[in-house]
Amino acid sequence: MSTQIPEQSSGLTALPQLENLPFASEGGYAPDKVREAFDAFRRHSLQLQAQIRVLQAAGRSGQAVPSGHAVRMDALHLIRAAAEFADALERDAQTASAVQFRKAEEDLRHREREIADKEVELDKYRQESERQRAELVNAARSESREVIANA
Repeated sequence: MSTQIPEQSSGLTALPQLENLPFASEGGYAPDKVREAFDAFRRHSLQLQAQIRVLQAAGRSGQAVPSGHAVRMDALHLIRAAAEFADALERDAQTASAVQFRKAEEDLRHREREIADKEVELDKYRQESERQRAELVNAARSESREVIANA
């Protein structure tokens, strides 16, 4: 039994075949070719959906060939569904961008806190090293005075 589905005379795009996908060097399928196969499958699916819509419109009107009105109404339904899908997609994109923005702000606040903590630590180190330097200078001065006094 053949696994290939013959292309129909109605102009449907051919379905992608697993055997036609080349392997990549990493041992899996080539990502570009997989994307192309998914795009071909999506186009095929959309064509089938359009044909189903036409057949549904014809079935509602009882005609073998749908009337212009039925096709226009069906097209309006498709456009409305596409607009609703676009709205949902836009809402999802806005939600995702808001989440990424909040995450970036949180990461920025965290890094600013780390920088402030490191600056405090650096100031403490600077003060301690200044104190030690002053002690060494004072000890050297007193030692030099003592050497001069003994000389």
